[in-house]
Amino acid sequence: MTLEKRKQIVNYFLSIFKIAKTLSYINIDFDDIEDSLVVSSAKATGTILITRDKKLLQRYPDLAKSPEEFWTEIRNKKINISMLDLPAEVASIYSDIERAMDKVLNKCNFILGNEVKQLEEKIANYIGTKYAIGVSSGTDALVISLRALAIKIKGQEYWDKEDLIITTPFAFIATGDAILRAGATPFFVDIDPDTFNIDPEQIK
Repeated sequence: MTLEKRKQIVNYFLSIFKIAKTLSYINIDFDDIEDSLVVSSAKATGTILITRDKKLLQRYPDLAKSPEEFWTEIRNKKINISMLDLPAEVASIYSDIERAMDKVLNKCNFILGNEVKQLEEKIANYIGTKYAIGVSSGTDALVISLRALAIKIKGQEYWDKEDLIITTPFAFIATGDAILRAGATPFFVDIDPDTFNIDPEQIK
């Protein structure tokens, strides 16, 4: 069999089946390797098993449920709809996130890797700028932006303490902290009680 033919077979296989990894930190404690992997994955991800396998139901009563038992619980359970349901948001893209994280972890290239470069290029193209810089947090983004403005306006890397930068007090602590870290002094202007945004009249 030629190498090209092997590649075609592998690509066809991968287009039909999804390969799930075995987590490195799980403990295999079941006679049946397939059942053990299913149980370990459920434990690692905080999910339950819906099964009619009597061995699993007996050995893991807190983890495994029969379809009938599961349906009874769901039918009688009050549903609370969260204002912010992050697990539900992540569920649709979980495999993509896991694949990307595994790729980075396996290379141990956590800073300035190729993934960061690709992200910066995509963001720059999306917002229509020549450059984009990936940073570790929103706080760092604010600090770098303020220091870049100091270079442009004052010709120096940091602002002076006498420089006042207007901002809102109705924000996370990083808003004022970033100004301090850039060398300036935050000047808080109160919010409009109707919009909760900074009040432009008070700025004037």
